[in-house]
Amino acid sequence: MIEPLPTSAEQDSPRALVQVLVIEDEDPIRRLIRDTLEGEGFGVQTARSAEDALTMLAQTDPSVILLDLRLPGMDGFAFLEAYRARRDGAGLPPVIIVSALRPRETLPEGVVDYLRKPFDLDDLIARVERSVISE
Repeated sequence: MIEPLPTSAEQDSPRALVQVLVIEDEDPIRRLIRDTLEGEGFGVQTARSAEDALTMLAQTDPSVILLDLRLPGMDGFAFLEAYRARRDGAGLPPVIIVSALRPRETLPEGVVDYLRKPFDLDDLIARVERSVISE
């Protein structure tokens, strides 16, 4: 399918500068998040696993990461540790955890927000915007 080129208004939107990496193993949820954020003008890349995301992150530097905790293989917490180690002391982009699990009392370093599944799409958009504004 050929996608239409963005209009000049879409290209000039501040959202077009925001690159979101979605790390989610469930296809319907990953597609829903991608389609919603792209529809709002954000740039979006997706990964099905933490390992795939780490490979992608060698070549890209997202503005924000949406991270599921329950992933096949390496879980979300292990991903954060591995990514932090790869960055060798450099700061992480803001991370928003998106999970059906209850949040821990304290969130790991770099995690700026927690969105519990099922979530409201308008809330997702607002949290992504807030995470990059606070950066």
